[in-house]
Amino acid sequence: MFEKIDFKRSIASLKIKWEDNGFLNRYSGLIMFPLISIVVAIAFVLTSINIISILSFLGAVVFLIIWIYYTRSNDKLIIVNFQGSTTDLRKLIEFELKQTGWQVFRSNAQFITAHKAGSWLVGSKMAVLFHKDSIFINAQNQDGFRGYFPFSFGRNKKLTNQLVILINSIQPNLTQSTTL
Repeated sequence: MFEKIDFKRSIASLKIKWEDNGFLNRYSGLIMFPLISIVVAIAFVLTSINIISILSFLGAVVFLIIWIYYTRSNDKLIIVNFQGSTTDLRKLIEFELKQTGWQVFRSNAQFITAHKAGSWLVGSKMAVLFHKDSIFINAQNQDGFRGYFPFSFGRNKKLTNQLVILINSIQPNLTQSTTL
């Protein structure tokens, strides 16, 4: 389900490109939820123009702008420079992901994809791409049957930062072992 990545487009654009991520699945929540809020706010404005109706309309518009911003920014790839064996790194990342409850879907020379079920609202999906001397990382919420929820409240950033710390902490060790 989340295992296919358009590797070349992802690297070129520095944004993750999931191959199975259709427009309606990705943006149905983006389109429906804020637009319903705007329609309700317009109904308030048309029935009676007062401060509450105007504020509800402005709130719905601001909410739509925030929703669009977070949806677009969640696809960014975090770049980590890496000098060492990507084969060893890939094995270590797989091991760490499995130890922390992630299910690894695909692992090859170009990328790793993994999924972690959510305990409350939605789960997360992660992609780690290997290209030349760089590692590209993206963690984001899964697309659900109700659409894409772009807000992770810092959870996905924390997951990405933990992986960056892991890569940076082992980089000297792997570099030394490959140069001996």
